[in-house]
Amino acid sequence: MRKHPATIVLLLISVSTGVYAQESSSKPASSGSNANQATKQAGTSSSKPAASSGQRAAQTSAAQPKVSLKGWKTYCSEEGAYCISYPPDWNVVGDVFEGTGVVMAPPQTGKDKSLWDEVTASVAYLPEAQGDKEPPTFDEILSVAMKDLPGKNVQTLQRTELSVAKRPAELVKVQYEDAGKTWVEEIVFIDDGDAIYSTALRAVPEDLEKLEPVFRTIVATWRPSEEAPAVPAAPATPKKKPE
Repeated sequence: MRKHPATIVLLLISVSTGVYAQESSSKPASSGSNANQATKQAGTSSSKPAASSGQRAAQTSAAQPKVSLKGWKTYCSEEGAYCISYPPDWNVVGDVFEGTGVVMAPPQTGKDKSLWDEVTASVAYLPEAQGDKEPPTFDEILSVAMKDLPGKNVQTLQRTELSVAKRPAELVKVQYEDAGKTWVEEIVFIDDGDAIYSTALRAVPEDLEKLEPVFRTIVATWRPSEEAPAVPAAPATPKKKPE
């Protein structure tokens, strides 16, 4: 059975604890977030190819929205403390992690639901430091999680640093085989200190071109629920002055 993209976030919860036990780590853990070191490691990690010029251009911000936001719906998770918007013809088709995660999908009439393209937003809360050890860094957790991706013949297509809602983030794009089909998952991990948020697109390769711009726009709308939306609301219709 094909694993859900939210499984990746579940891995983060388990591997973050495992990172504490790694005694032969090539670098000592440091306090706080360390996502900004991801690009420096590109030259030494075979799983993270050097970014192309196009990828480097995308490193300064989350995807630049190129899709109209008119009529978009907004989902806010009270348990996960974040909000995210999605296109007006998409629907919430389920939740994960007891309401901290949500699954959204475009209409796909006549297609087996298990084969649907979909987007999942979720959160993994990191454990507190144990004893005198610092908690695992953002980059350490992602490195461990990347080794346990689902499916067979996993290929890393892209790893790019981003900024989402003024927080360090990283986009990971992988391709793998599962249940006799080829899948592409594009996952954006957002470092929020004591939690890692993620938004993941799962799609078959032939649907990626039309869904990727929409996914990047969805990511750009992500925000903590206590913060005002980064995308301005549609202007109100002016009232007619009495004659």
